[in-house]
Amino acid sequence: MNPGATVATVCSGFPGPGVGAAPWDSRSGFATVDQAMAARQAEDLAALSMLKAHQYPPLGFLDNEYQYAARTLAGLGAVIGALLDDLKPDRCLIPLGVAHPDHVATGQACRRALATRNGKGIEVIVYGDLPYRVHPDTAQSYNDALDHALTQQVPAEGFPMRADVEWATPSTDQPKRDATTRNHSQLLQLDEQAVEESMQLDAEMFWHLRTADK
Repeated sequence: MNPGATVATVCSGFPGPGVGAAPWDSRSGFATVDQAMAARQAEDLAALSMLKAHQYPPLGFLDNEYQYAARTLAGLGAVIGALLDDLKPDRCLIPLGVAHPDHVATGQACRRALATRNGKGIEVIVYGDLPYRVHPDTAQSYNDALDHALTQQVPAEGFPMRADVEWATPSTDQPKRDATTRNHSQLLQLDEQAVEESMQLDAEMFWHLRTADK
């Protein structure tokens, strides 16, 4: 991540006092979802501080466990579109969107928002979601999603992805490790081997997203 980058967290909403924690948050040690979200917002800020990045005001959508039925793809896309219009970025990194409903919805919404703005000079780079790429339970769904994204055109979401983006490999993985460990509550239930594989510098994968004129 480049110093000075702006990061937007989509699933960052508080459903309200007294709402009990869903299973994932409960197993992470939280009694209510508001406790979980407060802790994770603090963790996000700590991780971004390590990387000298900035937090865009949280977009406020609830996790899939709390508001799946009320969250629409059109609604997500509209909010992400407004964010793009506000920031006017030259480059935008978005998730491939695999395995987890929150990741899938975010990836789709980002592609939809960007497909309508492909004439604004935004370089769109798709990153592979970790640890889903290396986790034994989700690696196949990741590969299937990647194959689809590289070969199929979805009119509402732009065009197939292009070849891998080649960037210089950092000399050390320590900044990545330091930032990741700040998200302590999210690491508690993840497969340790998958997390460790995700820490490797060659675990990161990126592609350009095609647009109508490229």
